[in-house]
Amino acid sequence: MKHITRMLLCIIVITTAVFTALLPAGVMATTTYFNTKSSDGYLYAGGINANAMTSWNTAHDAANATSVTATSNESYARVNGILSGGSYISEVRRGGLLFDTSSLPDTAIVSAASIQLYVINKWANMKADSDIHLQCSNALILPSDPIVIGDFLYTSYPNDCGSLALSGITANQYNTWTLNATGIGAISNTSITRYMVMEEWFDIADNILSYGIGDYNYQGISYYNYEAGSSYYPVLNITYSIPAAPTIVATSASAIADTTATLNGSITDDGGYPAGVSVKWGYGTTSQTAANFASYDTVDANFAGAYSTGETPTKNVAGLTTGITYYFRFQAKNTTGTTTSNEITFTTLSVPTITAKEASSVSQTTAKLNGQINNFGGEACQVRWGYGTTTQAAVDFESYDTVTAWAGAYITGDLPYLDVGTLIAATPYYYRFQAKNSIGTTTSGEIDFTTETSVGTPSSLIGVPTATTIKLTWSIGVGSSQYLVRVKAGSFPTTTVDGTQVYYGTALTASVTGLTPGQTYYYSVWGESGGTYSASYATCMVTTNAGSTTTSTGVTISAPWRWMSAPDYTNLSNLPVVYDAVNGVADTILMPRATFWMLLAMVTSAFFGIMAYVGSGQSGRGQQSQAVGMIVGLVLLTLWYAVKIVPFYIIALDLLWVILSFRAKKEMD
Repeated sequence: MKHITRMLLCIIVITTAVFTALLPAGVMATTTYFNTKSSDGYLYAGGINANAMTSWNTAHDAANATSVTATSNESYARVNGILSGGSYISEVRRGGLLFDTSSLPDTAIVSAASIQLYVINKWANMKADSDIHLQCSNALILPSDPIVIGDFLYTSYPNDCGSLALSGITANQYNTWTLNATGIGAISNTSITRYMVMEEWFDIADNILSYGIGDYNYQGISYYNYEAGSSYYPVLNITYSIPAAPTIVATSASAIADTTATLNGSITDDGGYPAGVSVKWGYGTTSQTAANFASYDTVDANFAGAYSTGETPTKNVAGLTTGITYYFRFQAKNTTGTTTSNEITFTTLSVPTITAKEASSVSQTTAKLNGQINNFGGEACQVRWGYGTTTQAAVDFESYDTVTAWAGAYITGDLPYLDVGTLIAATPYYYRFQAKNSIGTTTSGEIDFTTETSVGTPSSLIGVPTATTIKLTWSIGVGSSQYLVRVKAGSFPTTTVDGTQVYYGTALTASVTGLTPGQTYYYSVWGESGGTYSASYATCMVTTNAGSTTTSTGVTISAPWRWMSAPDYTNLSNLPVVYDAVNGVADTILMPRATFWMLLAMVTSAFFGIMAYVGSGQSGRGQQSQAVGMIVGLVLLTLWYAVKIVPFYIIALDLLWVILSFRAKKEMD
């Protein structure tokens, strides 16, 4: 459409250039111009009476003209009067202009227009500051084509379309009347554009003439008609544009409730149509393409409104269904075309849907109550919990022993929970929870659980050391809500007050720092709930890694090349899967972890060296395939050395073995 618009504008420019070449001298054409039709002309009415007012009224107020002239080359917008022989003689002349503007594009928007008349004479004998007006009728159907005597009545032309002061009019040349908004509005895109040229002070304002004694007093002008020839035609100049179709965008719905919403859009470009574009809306529960706009469940019957670029049309809709997804578009049209927007979706609000989940972390005196927000209803919701030792129906939610306050802002998929304490051991409990938004409140189903009868002992206490830290982990003790970890030198703590406390809390892990390198520590862990501790405890003995020695200046003294250094497997802790798996095996078979890691390094190096030897095709190759296997094994050992799992003397021994093997092979050959 934009390309078509540009082509039309090019055609207009070219046409204007051609018309300009054909225009009579002194006429300015802007975009295009029109000459009057040959049926233009003027109307005349006269009155003779011994009374001046009667004479004037007879001429001025006549319903029909005394005569019409459509073939003369001259027209008039003039009044005149004479007092002769005791009689007052009044004359009124009005000129009709008829322009065939039906060739204007139907979508043309006129931004400016003017009429140029070649004035032959002007008279200002009675009132020099009078104007000459262009007037039009209400229905824009007068004067007739061709002009007839019934077109004369002055009350038929109440609308001022543009004026020019007599003092500013020059005879024997073209003079220009600029059309105002009323005059522009009188231009027809499909038929004849019509104006009546009239004198302002006496004719339009109906002020009585001043009569000359023995000679006429004149007020007004005369100008050339169509019949005067192409050099003198009355000319209508029109500047116009052809608007493009509007561009629009639908934006997010707002004020969404359970059964109502506001649909929103934006006019990004009205296409240059000054009257604004009108819009209509379509919406429903099924998505529709732009081409199927009319298929929405609800579509406005008519286009409405007048929106300009940058404005934001809206539509308030009601009677929607709760919790349903809706789709909408809107259309905008001007004289050029209709545009359909993008599609927007929204979901009306509903009460939340929720599910209560099984309680977790149940101990003698504590538990975690769990729930799930299946659908928040389109608006963040709050929750509250009710629990107690007696079952309650959903409608009796407030009857639980404990009901919490509303809290939170939960959405679909969230898992609200409540940690509760001060419960009674070995006692059944019941709970529900509720969720609410602005639409309403939902109550979950009821869940029951029974607190533990005793506090179980934690298990699998394991410590992972570095030189100055030990990370402890253990498994849950059934019925425990918290855990106590104590440490002692030389032996395991045997009571909850033995040794030194290093941790007390709900986690299943603890990190102990500030330890001495190479020191052995003995740890015990108990489960606890409501002040009661487990009858037994889990233990582990952990030795921190040997630390380095330093001089008094703080400079670290280390053995060169880590010649005999012990394996430091902790630097592989950034590979948690492998690290934990290897440590777990070592702990299971009761082998020191450092020893197990170095053994693993030796075995893997040897294994892959053998595999390389076999894979290189040892049959028939002899020394070459043996070299491949030895080199692969040596490279792997070097890698293990790089991560501090094997000391350097292992590399040196392996290298010596490789050299001796090749020497022996050479002597045998």
